[in-house]
Amino acid sequence: MKPSWRFPTRAPSVRICLVLVGGALFAGACGDVDADLITGHVQATQRCATNTSCPTASPVCDVATGSCGPCRSDGDCPATAARCNALTGACVECLPQTMTTDCTTGELILCDPAQGRCVECLADGHCTEPDEYCSTKLGLCALKCASTTNCPIGEVCDLSIGGFCVECVDDSDCGEDGPCRRSECVGR
Repeated sequence: MKPSWRFPTRAPSVRICLVLVGGALFAGACGDVDADLITGHVQATQRCATNTSCPTASPVCDVATGSCGPCRSDGDCPATAARCNALTGACVECLPQTMTTDCTTGELILCDPAQGRCVECLADGHCTEPDEYCSTKLGLCALKCASTTNCPIGEVCDLSIGGFCVECVDDSDCGEDGPCRRSECVGR
């Protein structure tokens, strides 16, 4: 008669312990034997010497420990992401309550609260040009498309963002006007 159970062939974080008690064999989990406290594995953190070595998601360098941590005020943030989001500790372009002072560049006059960045639109109603719709992934108003033939000359159809005409999908679309960032050729 074959047993109706099998020992696992691989259990990455739990091991089976067999205990013989009064002639009976019992099996059970021994616990998380691969935990950091047991094996000494520690998750790598961003090492730093100054704030400029830290990412905007954790922009403050604790020089005593050499680790990056959350911002506590706008003064902890670089000019490119000048606002400190107190909820996440990350530096962002804008906060909803400071949108009118943060988002003033060209058509980027609204703050996307989920991403903390200045955008042209959050919904189709923000687009004023005929036949334009809001690409919420880009935060920009653009023409919808099914292929590049539906787009104006010099633009390509980006199906990965829902089918919108954009300047570029990758650097090759920009030529000498590249590189391509957020669907725009930054050299134009």
